[in-house]
Amino acid sequence: RGCDPSSSASPCIIYGMVSRLSPEKSLGVAIESFAQLVHSQHPQDDQQPILIIAGSGHLLQPLQSLASALSVSSRVIFTSHIPHSALPHLLNLFTVFLAPSLLPTETFCIANIEAMSASLPLIGWGIAGPNDYMIDGYNALVPDKLNVESFTEAMLALFNDAEMRTRLGSMGRELVELAYTSERVVDDFEALFLTYIELNKNKNKNKNREKKN
Repeated sequence: RGCDPSSSASPCIIYGMVSRLSPEKSLGVAIESFAQLVHSQHPQDDQQPILIIAGSGHLLQPLQSLASALSVSSRVIFTSHIPHSALPHLLNLFTVFLAPSLLPTETFCIANIEAMSASLPLIGWGIAGPNDYMIDGYNALVPDKLNVESFTEAMLALFNDAEMRTRLGSMGRELVELAYTSERVVDDFEALFLTYIELNKNKNKNKNREKKN
């Protein structure tokens, strides 16, 4: 059977990323791990892995060259920038969402939250911002070592275990509904703002007492 990423009946296992093509995202790690996964397959395997990288940036050509050098360019799809309105459709194509950033400068990464909202399991190290919500064995697989081999092992684990993919994806969506809806975020910011105002009030009161003394 052929692998058509746009078909729900396709035997593809689609690893996906939505990211700027910039160094802090460690996209090369994802491509190298994906290549290891592809080359570990047997020709008769029914399921076929595909990697989709949605985003734009100055690393496009080097990443394309890396995929070619690792002999997986026919299985790696670069889509360039995706408008936010098209993101739900794209996420619905994915089977697993990759977040391989290794740098401590990584931000909160809203794309990961949107992937969780689409019931996608995550694979990533949860460094910096994503550490707040990437929970190994709950909504994500967090490789135990910071290298390509460990990331590949996590990709293989989800490739071979549909039940785990479903369970992690379901728990990720539940976490988003519990903690990361727009209403919850607004409430948290409001609480933070009110706390800040109260702290300033107390600070001003203390200053006034000091002046009187």
